[in-house]
Amino acid sequence: FAFMLQAGVLAMFWVFLLVTPAAKLACQTKADDASAPAVKLGIRDQLRVLARNRIYVWTILASCLNQYQTVALQYFFVLIFGSVWGLNQNFTTLMTLLVPGLGLGVGIALGPAYIDRAGGFNTVPGMKRSLEIMRRMCASVVLGSAIGIVAIYLKFRGLDRFEFPDGGDLYLYIMWAAIALLLAGHSACVAALSGINTVAVDEEMRSFASGIETSVRNLLGYFAGTFVPGFV
Repeated sequence: FAFMLQAGVLAMFWVFLLVTPAAKLACQTKADDASAPAVKLGIRDQLRVLARNRIYVWTILASCLNQYQTVALQYFFVLIFGSVWGLNQNFTTLMTLLVPGLGLGVGIALGPAYIDRAGGFNTVPGMKRSLEIMRRMCASVVLGSAIGIVAIYLKFRGLDRFEFPDGGDLYLYIMWAAIALLLAGHSACVAALSGINTVAVDEEMRSFASGIETSVRNLLGYFAGTFVPGFV
């Protein structure tokens, strides 16, 4: 409900943004000629500039996917493993904290520091290097997703479950390992994605660009991560 409320409030702000006079939302940008006066860009012009910025657009989409999977897994963790595997609710709640916490913690501890040392995002070559590193890091996201899909498929096929005396089976722990691996890859990229998304835009437009990025990420990431799986 909280995410739905957040999405509704954001939608209201978008309507307010669209009906606000362009003069109040204009952004002054530097002209190509240093002697020429600064150029004022209205909201539509700023949106066009941002839409043409491929780094800005693709880092937003990557952030949305990042948050979509992270929120969806955490939100439906108890429901999925409590119903499909029939686990004790207290045990499932404990693992809801431990499994995502382990994955997110490892990614946050190792990812940003490695990206900063290897490339960072203060220079164009560094930004390019960081994007290449994050693309390789996303292999853990793909691998974790694939392992999880195979594990849940075998679970529903009813093959040998290798059940453990204390509850659950081999597929359950494979799923949890896959989730931790997936979340580690996502969390390793969050800080660098945010930084690159910001510096990829001209300084005069960063406030507006940051607001757009936050709105889109909340709608297509946080909100969609809870709404779409539940709806389907």
